Amino acid sequence: MPPATSWILHAKSVRAKACSADALAARRSRGLNQPPLQCVVPHASSSPSSAILTGEPGREWRRCVGVCIINSEGLVWGAQRVGEKKDFWQMPQGGMNRGEDSLEAAQRELYEETGIKKEHVELVTEYPTWLVYEYPNRMRLSKKKRRYKGQAQRWFLFRFKGTDDAVDLSGQNGQKAEFKTWKWMPMKRVREKVVEWKRDVYVEALGAFEEHL
Repeated sequence: MPPATSWILHAKSVRAKACSADALAARRSRGLNQPPLQCVVPHASSSPSSAILTGEPGREWRRCVGVCIINSEGLVWGAQRVGEKKDFWQMPQGGMNRGEDSLEAAQRELYEETGIKKEHVELVTEYPTWLVYEYPNRMRLSKKKRRYKGQAQRWFLFRFKGTDDAVDLSGQNGQKAEFKTWKWMPMKRVREKVVEWKRDVYVEALGAFEEHL
């Protein structure tokens, strides 16, 4: 079987598992009474993406979440980090707390980093597997990051229902500000403007989310 065909079949298999009744029932059993998710297929390409992690992440990966927010015009919320000197832009992301569900973590990180409350967004879908990127060598010198190879992320797509004045970049829940400025961007532009070592994750997640624009 050609590699491309094999990978597309694998993607369909992952989608079936992610959208199963058992998976949704498990989420409800944890008290997360969200509406049924729309199914999302991993972004199919001629070969599997190096960003896709099969199975659960080991201890070498820091467990995190990523959040993609789209507005009524199909534009994506992007921001520049505090202290960023180059023209790099990214979406909200952050680490999961011990015992925290990935959706709860996504909603918390969204609020802490952007000021956007969960009542201002609607959950559209979740990428069905973990996506990973490795830290560049220079980042592994910090005490916080040296224990990890990189991040393993669960990605969520939310539709924004509020107004732009709901955004507050000052940092919530006692957290320091992560971003200094933000704007609505075409999805293609977000992929192009993210720092290189995160790009494979963005290509994979946004490629799967595109059908929901």
